[in-house]
Amino acid sequence: MQTHGRAHAPTAPFLDPRTGEWCFDASPLLRAYEADPFLLRLMGGFKGRAHLLGDVLDEVRGPAGGTIQIVGWCAREELILDEDRTLYAELRRRWNSKPGRDRGEAASIVAARRHGWILVIDERIGFQAALDLGVRVTRTTNLLVSTVRAGWWSADDAWAAYGRLLEFHRTQGSRPRLGPSLWNGRDEFVQLCGVPSLDPTA
Repeated sequence: MQTHGRAHAPTAPFLDPRTGEWCFDASPLLRAYEADPFLLRLMGGFKGRAHLLGDVLDEVRGPAGGTIQIVGWCAREELILDEDRTLYAELRRRWNSKPGRDRGEAASIVAARRHGWILVIDERIGFQAALDLGVRVTRTTNLLVSTVRAGWWSADDAWAAYGRLLEFHRTQGSRPRLGPSLWNGRDEFVQLCGVPSLDPTA
């Protein structure tokens, strides 16, 4: 996905993970796996309400891919309608996507738009494209906080998981690309998690 310039990244809501049907791009699933056991928390909490596009499943490989293949927590989806396939191709053309790239992002956006699913996506251009198409969308870090507010686990456990994600990328010499920073240190994270409200999913 090629970008031109660095426009301000739009903010994401803290959506209630206990309601609605959800769709995940590949990057949030990978980041959640690195933030062990965040992915397992998501798989348990979203069981029966999660939708993964075939292109996303193809992109998540290795141990993370083996984990998300566990039967029963999500439904595998494909783009069937010609209208959706046309929009999928248009998004990839607009992004100047190289062959084989950005398939999961494009497919997830189109499917979420078609079915009214909430989409979790971190990549800035894809996030904005989803917003432009009227998709209800959030990011991995927002969802991390939302799951604490919803009582799925404690702020301390979530912070420890976030630390494991950062440590993984430190040892790899990479950056996790999680979007705009929401906190500066543990105290701000815990304070953010302590806010009692969540944004509605509809």
